[in-house]
Amino acid sequence: MMTELTEKLIPVAVPLTADDHGVANKFAKQQPTAEKAAQVYRNTLAVLTVRRYLQTLGIEIEPESGHSWHPLTRVLEDVADLVVPGLGGSLECRAVGVGDRTCHIPADVHADRQGYVVIQLDPPYEAGYLLGFVSSVSVTELPLSYLQPVTALIECFLDTSGSLSVATTVVLRQWLNRLFEPDLN
Repeated sequence: MMTELTEKLIPVAVPLTADDHGVANKFAKQQPTAEKAAQVYRNTLAVLTVRRYLQTLGIEIEPESGHSWHPLTRVLEDVADLVVPGLGGSLECRAVGVGDRTCHIPADVHADRQGYVVIQLDPPYEAGYLLGFVSSVSVTELPLSYLQPVTALIECFLDTSGSLSVATTVVLRQWLNRLFEPDLN
């Protein structure tokens, strides 16, 4: 159930699959404590939520290239990054729960990310809700009221001259203007 604060953000729901839960469980089982396992589980689901969303928009991603996909890094750090070549780096994908008013952003990830996407995850984790985006942070507790709408993330792709194709840019512009066409393939 969405709170009043998160309803103002117009969250985007992204279904989570059994495969997503399988990956998150696999990564969580590799952790030394129950607390760390829960953190890794939620971080992994946050990354997979953003991955699925960007894939739906036809944006190239490289999840296996991120720090959050490396077993030793998952044990030692609190990371939830997703490599997006079109942005020239990584997005940090951070999870919050219902009623949270801030999102924890570890100091370790303040300098080397192209942006931060906040996802609301609620048990039983059937979906992740993209709440919003910020391009940079300088605090460890980011107030959710500082988030820009998810469309601000899409604008980042339109502003880059990276590896996005003309077709992807057209599709993203149509999506931003709420012009949807059925997939005839």
